[in-house]
Amino acid sequence: MPVLCLELTEATIEENLAILSRYKDDIGAVELRADCLDVSELTGKRQVAEAAESLGIPAVFSYRGERPGLEGLLMEAAGEGFRYLEAEERAADLTSLAGLLWGGAIGLIRIQESRKEPRHFRDGVSIPKWIFSPSGTEEFFTDLSTLESVMSLDCECIVTGTGEPGFPFRVLAGRFGSPFVYCSDPSCIDESEMYSHIVPAVMKYSYRAERISAKTKIFGLIGAPLDHTSSPQVHNEHFNRLDDDLVYVPFTTDKLGLFLENRSRLELRALSVTMPLKRDIIAHLDEAGPEVKGCRACNTIKFKDEKISGWNTDVHGFLSPLGEPLAAMKRAVVIGAGGTARSSSYGLSRAGLDVTIINRTLENASALAEELGLKAARLEDSPEVNKLLADADIIVQATGVGMGLDRRNPLSFYSFRPGQTAYDVIYEPDRTEFLKKAEAEGAQVINGRSMLYAQAERQQEIFLKS
Repeated sequence: MPVLCLELTEATIEENLAILSRYKDDIGAVELRADCLDVSELTGKRQVAEAAESLGIPAVFSYRGERPGLEGLLMEAAGEGFRYLEAEERAADLTSLAGLLWGGAIGLIRIQESRKEPRHFRDGVSIPKWIFSPSGTEEFFTDLSTLESVMSLDCECIVTGTGEPGFPFRVLAGRFGSPFVYCSDPSCIDESEMYSHIVPAVMKYSYRAERISAKTKIFGLIGAPLDHTSSPQVHNEHFNRLDDDLVYVPFTTDKLGLFLENRSRLELRALSVTMPLKRDIIAHLDEAGPEVKGCRACNTIKFKDEKISGWNTDVHGFLSPLGEPLAAMKRAVVIGAGGTARSSSYGLSRAGLDVTIINRTLENASALAEELGLKAARLEDSPEVNKLLADADIIVQATGVGMGLDRRNPLSFYSFRPGQTAYDVIYEPDRTEFLKKAEAEGAQVINGRSMLYAQAERQQEIFLKS
Protein backbone atom coordinates (compact mmCIF):
# COMPACT_ATOMS: atom_id res chain seq x y z
CA MET A 1 0.00 0.00 0.00
CA PRO A 2 1.27 3.54 -0.69
CA VAL A 3 2.16 6.15 1.89
CA LEU A 4 1.30 9.85 1.84
CA CYS A 5 4.25 11.96 0.72
CA LEU A 6 4.12 15.65 1.65
CA GLU A 7 5.59 17.98 -0.99
CA LEU A 8 7.53 20.96 0.40
CA THR A 9 7.72 23.84 -2.09
CA GLU A 10 8.48 26.94 -0.03
CA ALA A 11 11.50 29.19 -0.63
CA THR A 12 13.12 28.78 2.79
CA ILE A 13 14.03 25.83 4.97
CA GLU A 14 12.28 27.45 7.93
CA GLU A 15 8.97 27.70 6.07
CA ASN A 16 9.24 24.11 4.85
CA LEU A 17 9.99 22.80 8.33
CA ALA A 18 6.93 24.63 9.65
CA ILE A 19 4.73 22.91 7.04
CA LEU A 20 6.28 19.53 7.86
CA SER A 21 5.55 20.11 11.54
CA ARG A 22 1.94 21.07 10.74
CA TYR A 23 1.17 17.84 8.87
CA LYS A 24 3.61 15.38 10.46
CA ASP A 25 0.95 13.18 12.05
CA ASP A 26 -0.76 12.31 8.75
CA ILE A 27 2.16 11.51 6.41
CA GLY A 28 4.53 8.65 5.73
CA ALA A 29 7.20 10.45 3.68
CA VAL A 30 8.31 13.98 2.78
CA GLU A 31 9.72 15.45 -0.43
CA LEU A 32 11.82 18.62 -0.48
CA ARG A 33 11.50 20.43 -3.82
CA ALA A 34 14.99 21.90 -3.79
CA ASP A 35 14.40 23.76 -7.06
CA CYS A 36 11.83 25.90 -5.19
CA LEU A 37 14.37 26.96 -2.55
CA ASP A 38 16.28 30.21 -2.64
CA VAL A 39 19.81 29.28 -3.71
CA SER A 40 21.23 30.42 -0.37
CA GLU A 41 18.90 27.98 1.41
CA LEU A 42 20.34 24.85 -0.21
CA THR A 43 23.03 24.61 2.45
CA GLY A 44 20.31 24.03 5.07
CA LYS A 45 18.67 21.07 3.32
CA ARG A 46 20.11 18.65 5.88
CA GLN A 47 17.60 19.99 8.43
CA VAL A 48 14.69 18.51 6.43
CA ALA A 49 16.35 15.09 6.29
CA GLU A 50 17.03 15.23 10.03
CA ALA A 51 13.44 16.26 10.78
CA ALA A 52 12.16 13.36 8.67
CA GLU A 53 14.48 10.95 10.45
CA SER A 54 13.20 12.14 13.84
CA LEU A 55 9.66 11.33 12.64
CA GLY A 56 10.72 7.92 11.36
CA ILE A 57 9.80 8.65 7.74
CA PRO A 58 11.93 8.77 4.56
CA ALA A 59 12.91 12.09 2.97
CA VAL A 60 13.07 12.65 -0.80
CA PHE A 61 15.42 15.26 -2.26
CA SER A 62 13.92 16.42 -5.55
CA TYR A 63 15.28 18.86 -8.11
CA ARG A 64 13.20 19.74 -11.16
CA GLY A 65 14.89 21.34 -14.14
CA GLU A 66 18.55 21.65 -15.09
CA ARG A 67 21.39 22.92 -12.90
CA PRO A 68 25.18 22.86 -13.29
CA GLY A 69 26.63 20.15 -11.06
CA LEU A 70 23.25 18.57 -10.32
CA GLU A 71 24.72 15.08 -9.88
CA GLY A 72 27.08 16.49 -7.23
CA LEU A 73 24.18 18.17 -5.41
CA LEU A 74 22.27 14.87 -5.38
CA MET A 75 25.29 13.02 -3.96
CA GLU A 76 25.63 15.69 -1.29
CA ALA A 77 21.94 15.22 -0.35
CA ALA A 78 22.51 11.47 -0.06
CA GLY A 79 25.31 12.13 2.39
CA GLU A 80 23.02 14.34 4.47
CA GLY A 81 20.42 11.65 5.07
CA PHE A 82 17.93 11.86 2.21
CA ARG A 83 16.56 8.40 1.46
CA TYR A 84 15.54 9.11 -2.14
CA LEU A 85 17.07 11.34 -4.82
CA GLU A 86 14.84 12.59 -7.63
CA ALA A 87 15.59 14.42 -10.88
CA GLU A 88 14.24 14.74 -14.41
CA GLU A 89 15.72 12.29 -16.88
CA ARG A 90 16.81 15.11 -19.21
CA ALA A 91 18.61 16.94 -16.40
CA ALA A 92 20.71 14.30 -14.65
CA ASP A 93 22.40 11.01 -15.47
CA LEU A 94 21.19 8.95 -12.55
CA THR A 95 23.12 5.90 -13.74
CA SER A 96 26.26 7.77 -12.67
CA LEU A 97 24.92 7.57 -9.10
CA ALA A 98 24.42 3.81 -9.18
CA GLY A 99 27.12 3.40 -6.54
CA LEU A 100 24.80 5.04 -4.02
CA LEU A 101 22.42 2.10 -4.30
CA TRP A 102 24.79 -0.21 -2.45
CA GLY A 103 23.06 -1.78 0.52
CA GLY A 104 19.66 -0.34 -0.46
CA ALA A 105 20.15 2.83 1.61
CA ILE A 106 19.32 5.15 -1.30
CA GLY A 107 16.61 5.05 -3.96
CA LEU A 108 16.84 6.95 -7.25
CA ILE A 109 13.70 8.41 -8.84
CA ARG A 110 13.72 9.53 -12.48
CA ILE A 111 10.95 11.87 -13.63
CA GLN A 112 9.83 10.67 -17.06
CA GLU A 113 8.62 12.58 -20.06
CA SER A 114 4.89 12.13 -19.54
CA ARG A 115 4.11 10.10 -22.67
CA LYS A 116 7.43 8.39 -23.33
CA GLU A 117 7.17 4.85 -24.65
CA PRO A 118 7.48 2.41 -21.72
CA ARG A 119 10.06 0.27 -23.51
CA HIS A 120 12.53 3.18 -23.27
CA PHE A 121 12.37 3.90 -19.55
CA ARG A 122 14.23 1.01 -17.93
CA ASP A 123 17.80 1.85 -16.97
CA GLY A 124 18.29 -0.81 -14.30
CA VAL A 125 19.04 1.82 -11.68
CA SER A 126 16.18 4.22 -11.02
CA ILE A 127 12.42 4.13 -10.41
CA PRO A 128 10.47 5.92 -13.17
CA LYS A 129 8.02 8.60 -12.08
CA TRP A 130 5.22 10.05 -14.17
CA ILE A 131 3.61 13.40 -13.43
CA PHE A 132 0.58 13.45 -15.70
CA SER A 133 -1.03 16.78 -16.61
CA PRO A 134 -3.67 15.92 -19.20
CA SER A 135 -5.59 18.80 -20.71
CA GLY A 136 -8.79 16.81 -21.06
CA THR A 137 -10.42 13.41 -21.47
CA GLU A 138 -8.49 12.35 -24.57
CA GLU A 139 -5.07 12.99 -23.00
CA PHE A 140 -6.23 11.39 -19.75
CA PHE A 141 -6.78 8.07 -21.51
CA THR A 142 -3.55 8.46 -23.47
CA ASP A 143 -1.74 8.75 -20.13
CA LEU A 144 -3.69 5.81 -18.78
CA SER A 145 -2.42 3.77 -21.75
CA THR A 146 1.14 4.56 -20.67
CA LEU A 147 0.42 3.24 -17.19
CA GLU A 148 -1.29 0.15 -18.54
CA SER A 149 1.83 -0.61 -20.59
CA VAL A 150 4.04 -0.13 -17.54
CA MET A 151 1.87 -2.42 -15.43
CA SER A 152 1.96 -5.09 -18.15
CA LEU A 153 5.76 -5.07 -17.82
CA ASP A 154 5.48 -5.57 -14.06
CA CYS A 155 7.69 -2.54 -13.48
CA GLU A 156 7.61 -0.49 -10.28
CA CYS A 157 6.74 3.16 -10.91
CA ILE A 158 5.62 6.30 -9.13
CA VAL A 159 2.49 8.06 -10.35
CA THR A 160 0.87 11.41 -9.70
CA GLY A 161 -1.16 14.02 -11.57
CA THR A 162 -1.74 17.77 -11.63
CA GLY A 163 -4.64 19.96 -12.68
CA GLU A 164 -8.32 19.02 -12.75
CA PRO A 165 -8.11 16.32 -15.47
CA GLY A 166 -4.97 14.86 -13.85
CA PHE A 167 -6.33 14.62 -10.32
CA PRO A 168 -7.52 10.98 -10.59
CA PHE A 169 -3.92 9.90 -11.19
CA ARG A 170 -2.96 11.55 -7.91
CA VAL A 171 -5.64 10.02 -5.70
CA LEU A 172 -5.65 6.61 -7.44
CA ALA A 173 -1.84 6.23 -7.42
CA GLY A 174 -2.10 3.10 -5.29
CA ARG A 175 -4.16 1.43 -8.00
CA PHE A 176 -1.12 1.61 -10.26
CA GLY A 177 1.28 0.29 -7.63
CA SER A 178 2.83 3.65 -6.75
CA PRO A 179 4.60 3.65 -3.35
CA PHE A 180 3.73 7.33 -2.82
CA VAL A 181 0.51 9.37 -2.95
CA TYR A 182 1.37 13.06 -3.02
CA CYS A 183 -0.22 15.73 -0.87
CA SER A 184 0.68 19.31 -0.06
CA ASP A 185 -0.31 22.55 1.61
CA PRO A 186 -2.58 24.28 -0.97
CA SER A 187 -1.72 27.71 0.47
CA CYS A 188 1.79 27.23 -0.94
CA ILE A 189 0.64 26.33 -4.46
CA ASP A 190 -0.07 28.56 -7.45
CA GLU A 191 -3.83 29.08 -7.77
CA SER A 192 -3.90 27.55 -11.27
CA GLU A 193 -2.64 24.22 -9.85
CA MET A 194 -4.46 24.30 -6.51
CA TYR A 195 -7.25 21.89 -7.46
CA SER A 196 -5.05 18.80 -7.47
CA HIS A 197 -3.00 19.73 -4.39
CA ILE A 198 -4.83 18.27 -1.41
CA VAL A 199 -3.90 18.52 2.27
CA PRO A 200 -2.80 15.25 3.90
CA ALA A 201 -5.89 14.91 6.11
CA VAL A 202 -8.25 14.95 3.10
CA MET A 203 -6.15 12.40 1.22
CA LYS A 204 -5.87 10.22 4.33
CA TYR A 205 -9.34 10.39 5.86
CA SER A 206 -11.67 11.37 2.99
CA TYR A 207 -10.16 9.60 -0.02
CA ARG A 208 -8.33 7.05 2.17
CA ALA A 209 -5.69 7.09 -0.55
CA GLU A 210 -3.26 4.90 1.40
CA ARG A 211 -5.76 2.03 1.19
CA ILE A 212 -6.43 2.25 -2.54
CA SER A 213 -5.30 -0.71 -4.62
CA ALA A 214 -6.25 -2.49 -7.83
CA LYS A 215 -9.11 -4.10 -5.86
CA THR A 216 -10.72 -0.80 -4.78
CA LYS A 217 -14.19 -0.21 -6.25
CA ILE A 218 -14.26 3.17 -7.98
CA PHE A 219 -17.25 5.53 -8.15
CA GLY A 220 -17.08 9.14 -9.20
CA LEU A 221 -18.35 12.35 -10.72
CA ILE A 222 -18.18 13.49 -14.35
CA GLY A 223 -18.66 17.02 -15.68
CA ALA A 224 -16.64 20.21 -15.98
CA PRO A 225 -15.48 22.23 -14.22
CA LEU A 226 -15.37 20.38 -10.90
CA ASP A 227 -13.20 22.69 -8.81
CA HIS A 228 -16.05 23.77 -6.49
CA THR A 229 -17.81 20.44 -5.99
CA SER A 230 -18.37 18.97 -2.53
CA SER A 231 -19.59 15.63 -3.88
CA PRO A 232 -16.34 13.72 -3.17
CA GLN A 233 -16.44 14.84 0.46
CA VAL A 234 -20.11 13.84 0.84
CA HIS A 235 -19.85 10.44 -0.83
CA ASN A 236 -16.50 9.46 0.68
CA GLU A 237 -17.84 10.29 4.15
CA HIS A 238 -20.57 7.72 3.53
CA PHE A 239 -18.17 5.15 2.11
CA ASN A 240 -15.89 5.57 5.10
CA ARG A 241 -18.74 4.87 7.51
CA LEU A 242 -19.31 1.60 5.66
CA ASP A 243 -15.60 0.79 6.10
CA ASP A 244 -15.59 -0.89 2.69
CA ASP A 245 -12.97 -0.68 -0.07
CA LEU A 246 -14.72 2.08 -2.04
CA VAL A 247 -13.67 5.52 -3.25
CA TYR A 248 -15.42 8.40 -5.03
CA VAL A 249 -13.25 10.43 -7.44
CA PRO A 250 -13.98 13.49 -9.62
CA PHE A 251 -13.24 12.97 -13.33
CA THR A 252 -13.20 16.23 -15.28
CA THR A 253 -14.84 15.23 -18.57
CA ASP A 254 -14.90 17.20 -21.81
CA LYS A 255 -15.63 14.25 -24.15
CA LEU A 256 -18.52 12.26 -22.74
CA GLY A 257 -18.67 9.55 -25.40
CA LEU A 258 -14.94 8.85 -25.16
CA PHE A 259 -15.10 8.65 -21.39
CA LEU A 260 -17.98 6.17 -21.44
CA GLU A 261 -16.28 4.03 -24.09
CA ASN A 262 -13.22 3.70 -21.84
CA ARG A 263 -14.99 3.33 -18.49
CA SER A 264 -14.13 -0.36 -18.13
CA ARG A 265 -10.40 0.46 -18.09
CA LEU A 266 -10.92 1.88 -14.60
CA GLU A 267 -13.63 -0.65 -13.72
CA LEU A 268 -16.00 2.17 -12.82
CA ARG A 269 -19.15 1.02 -10.99
CA ALA A 270 -21.38 4.11 -11.08
CA LEU A 271 -21.12 7.87 -11.51
CA SER A 272 -22.74 11.11 -10.54
CA VAL A 273 -23.28 13.42 -13.51
CA THR A 274 -23.11 17.18 -13.23
CA MET A 275 -23.18 20.13 -15.63
CA PRO A 276 -22.85 20.38 -18.54
CA LEU A 277 -23.53 16.66 -19.09
CA LYS A 278 -26.90 16.07 -17.40
CA ARG A 279 -28.81 16.24 -20.68
CA ASP A 280 -26.11 14.90 -23.02
CA ILE A 281 -25.87 11.67 -20.98
CA ILE A 282 -29.46 10.69 -21.83
CA ALA A 283 -28.49 9.70 -25.38
CA HIS A 284 -26.11 7.09 -23.91
CA LEU A 285 -28.62 5.43 -21.58
CA ASP A 286 -30.04 1.96 -22.13
CA GLU A 287 -32.57 2.42 -19.31
CA ALA A 288 -33.93 5.58 -17.68
CA GLY A 289 -35.95 6.24 -14.54
CA PRO A 290 -39.23 8.22 -14.62
CA GLU A 291 -37.65 11.44 -13.31
CA VAL A 292 -35.10 11.36 -16.13
CA LYS A 293 -37.91 11.08 -18.67
CA GLY A 294 -39.98 13.73 -16.90
CA CYS A 295 -37.44 16.52 -16.48
CA ARG A 296 -35.14 15.33 -19.29
CA ALA A 297 -32.01 15.42 -17.19
CA CYS A 298 -29.95 12.69 -15.57
CA ASN A 299 -27.49 13.03 -12.67
CA THR A 300 -26.81 9.38 -11.79
CA ILE A 301 -25.66 6.46 -13.95
CA LYS A 302 -24.78 2.87 -13.15
CA PHE A 303 -22.97 0.29 -15.25
CA LYS A 304 -24.06 -3.34 -15.32
CA ASP A 305 -23.64 -6.03 -17.98
CA GLU A 306 -22.40 -3.47 -20.53
CA LYS A 307 -25.59 -1.43 -20.06
CA ILE A 308 -25.95 2.09 -18.66
CA SER A 309 -28.95 2.90 -16.49
CA GLY A 310 -29.82 6.46 -15.49
CA TRP A 311 -31.69 8.18 -12.66
CA ASN A 312 -32.37 11.72 -11.52
CA THR A 313 -31.92 12.20 -7.77
CA ASP A 314 -31.87 16.01 -8.03
CA VAL A 315 -35.66 16.13 -7.95
CA HIS A 316 -35.80 14.13 -4.72
CA GLY A 317 -32.90 16.14 -3.28
CA PHE A 318 -34.57 19.44 -4.07
CA LEU A 319 -37.96 18.55 -2.61
CA SER A 320 -36.64 16.78 0.50
CA PRO A 321 -35.78 19.90 2.60
CA LEU A 322 -39.24 21.39 2.01
CA GLY A 323 -40.93 18.70 4.10
CA GLU A 324 -44.55 19.06 5.16
CA PRO A 325 -44.91 22.81 4.33
CA LEU A 326 -44.70 21.87 0.63
CA ALA A 327 -48.25 20.50 0.77
CA ALA A 328 -49.64 23.96 1.56
CA MET A 329 -47.76 25.76 -1.22
CA LYS A 330 -49.60 26.72 -4.39
CA ARG A 331 -47.36 29.02 -6.47
CA ALA A 332 -43.62 29.02 -7.16
CA VAL A 333 -41.13 31.15 -9.04
CA VAL A 334 -37.86 29.57 -10.16
CA ILE A 335 -34.97 31.82 -11.19
CA GLY A 336 -32.76 30.37 -13.89
CA ALA A 337 -33.00 28.14 -16.94
CA GLY A 338 -30.16 25.65 -16.42
CA GLY A 339 -30.01 22.09 -15.15
CA THR A 340 -30.85 22.83 -11.53
CA ALA A 341 -33.74 25.11 -12.55
CA ARG A 342 -34.99 22.24 -14.69
CA SER A 343 -35.10 19.66 -11.87
CA SER A 344 -36.43 22.23 -9.38
CA SER A 345 -39.23 23.37 -11.69
CA TYR A 346 -40.17 19.81 -12.59
CA GLY A 347 -40.22 18.73 -8.93
CA LEU A 348 -42.42 21.64 -7.83
CA SER A 349 -44.79 21.14 -10.75
CA ARG A 350 -45.06 17.43 -10.01
CA ALA A 351 -45.88 18.36 -6.41
CA GLY A 352 -48.88 20.33 -7.71
CA LEU A 353 -47.56 23.93 -7.68
CA ASP A 354 -48.19 26.54 -10.35
CA VAL A 355 -44.61 27.25 -11.49
CA THR A 356 -43.23 30.24 -13.40
CA ILE A 357 -39.61 30.21 -14.63
CA ILE A 358 -37.94 33.62 -14.83
CA ASN A 359 -34.58 34.35 -16.40
CA ARG A 360 -32.71 37.40 -17.69
CA THR A 361 -32.79 35.81 -21.15
CA LEU A 362 -36.48 35.25 -21.80
CA GLU A 363 -35.82 32.89 -24.70
CA ASN A 364 -34.06 30.43 -22.36
CA ALA A 365 -36.81 30.59 -19.76
CA SER A 366 -39.47 30.14 -22.45
CA ALA A 367 -37.70 27.13 -23.98
CA LEU A 368 -37.45 25.35 -20.62
CA ALA A 369 -41.02 26.28 -19.66
CA GLU A 370 -42.35 24.96 -22.96
CA GLU A 371 -40.53 21.64 -22.45
CA LEU A 372 -42.02 21.21 -18.98
CA GLY A 373 -45.45 22.68 -19.71
CA LEU A 374 -44.93 25.70 -17.41
CA LYS A 375 -44.99 29.51 -17.66
CA ALA A 376 -42.07 31.89 -18.25
CA ALA A 377 -41.19 35.56 -17.76
CA ARG A 378 -38.16 37.81 -18.07
CA LEU A 379 -36.24 38.52 -14.86
CA GLU A 380 -36.53 42.28 -14.46
CA ASP A 381 -37.68 44.93 -11.99
CA SER A 382 -41.18 45.43 -13.39
CA PRO A 383 -44.66 45.57 -11.82
CA GLU A 384 -45.55 42.26 -13.47
CA VAL A 385 -42.50 40.40 -12.14
CA ASN A 386 -42.82 41.94 -8.68
CA LYS A 387 -46.42 40.71 -8.53
CA LEU A 388 -45.35 37.22 -9.64
CA LEU A 389 -42.78 37.17 -6.85
CA ALA A 390 -45.17 38.58 -4.24
CA ASP A 391 -47.82 35.95 -5.05
CA ALA A 392 -45.36 33.06 -4.84
CA ASP A 393 -45.23 30.83 -1.76
CA ILE A 394 -41.68 29.80 -2.65
CA ILE A 395 -38.96 31.55 -4.67
CA VAL A 396 -36.08 29.37 -5.84
CA GLN A 397 -32.70 30.82 -6.80
CA ALA A 398 -31.37 28.15 -9.19
CA THR A 399 -28.47 29.94 -10.88
CA GLY A 400 -24.77 30.17 -10.01
CA VAL A 401 -25.15 33.82 -8.98
CA GLY A 402 -23.86 34.20 -5.42
CA MET A 403 -21.42 31.29 -5.54
CA GLY A 404 -17.82 31.66 -4.39
CA LEU A 405 -16.64 35.26 -4.66
CA ASP A 406 -19.78 36.31 -6.54
CA ARG A 407 -21.73 38.49 -4.11
CA ARG A 408 -24.58 39.52 -6.39
CA ASN A 409 -28.27 39.01 -5.64
CA PRO A 410 -30.53 38.41 -8.68
CA LEU A 411 -33.52 39.73 -6.69
CA SER A 412 -31.91 42.80 -5.16
CA PHE A 413 -34.93 44.85 -6.28
CA TYR A 414 -37.54 42.67 -4.56
CA SER A 415 -38.75 42.85 -0.95
CA PHE A 416 -39.72 39.45 0.47
CA ARG A 417 -42.83 39.13 2.56
CA PRO A 418 -43.05 37.18 5.85
CA GLY A 419 -44.24 33.64 5.27
CA GLN A 420 -42.54 33.20 1.91
CA THR A 421 -39.88 30.56 1.47
CA ALA A 422 -36.60 31.56 -0.18
CA TYR A 423 -34.59 28.59 -1.43
CA ASP A 424 -31.07 28.98 -2.84
CA VAL A 425 -29.60 25.85 -4.42
CA ILE A 426 -26.07 27.14 -3.66
CA TYR A 427 -24.50 25.59 -0.55
CA GLU A 428 -21.25 27.55 -0.41
CA PRO A 429 -21.42 30.14 1.03
CA ASP A 430 -24.01 29.09 3.61
CA ARG A 431 -25.82 32.42 3.24
CA THR A 432 -25.79 34.08 -0.18
CA GLU A 433 -26.85 37.70 -0.57
CA PHE A 434 -30.19 36.36 -1.83
CA LEU A 435 -30.76 34.43 1.41
CA LYS A 436 -29.43 37.19 3.66
CA LYS A 437 -31.93 39.66 2.25
CA ALA A 438 -34.79 37.17 2.41
CA GLU A 439 -34.02 36.24 6.01
CA ALA A 440 -33.74 39.89 7.07
CA GLU A 441 -37.18 40.54 5.57
CA GLY A 442 -38.87 37.66 7.41
CA ALA A 443 -38.85 34.85 4.85
CA GLN A 444 -38.03 31.23 5.69
CA VAL A 445 -34.70 30.36 4.09
CA ILE A 446 -33.16 27.12 2.81
CA ASN A 447 -29.70 26.73 1.30
CA GLY A 448 -28.50 23.99 -1.02
CA ARG A 449 -26.60 21.85 1.48
CA SER A 450 -29.64 19.86 2.56
CA MET A 451 -30.45 19.30 -1.10
CA LEU A 452 -26.87 18.12 -1.75
CA TYR A 453 -26.99 15.53 1.04
CA ALA A 454 -30.51 14.34 0.21
CA GLN A 455 -29.75 13.70 -3.46
CA ALA A 456 -26.41 12.10 -2.55
CA GLU A 457 -28.13 9.77 -0.10
CA ARG A 458 -30.47 8.62 -2.86
CA GLN A 459 -27.46 8.18 -5.17
CA GLN A 460 -25.76 6.00 -2.58
CA GLU A 461 -28.77 3.70 -2.52
CA ILE A 462 -28.49 3.32 -6.30
CA PHE A 463 -24.69 2.94 -6.24
CA LEU A 464 -24.63 0.15 -3.68
CA LYS A 465 -27.75 -1.77 -4.62
CA SER A 466 -26.72 -5.07 -6.19
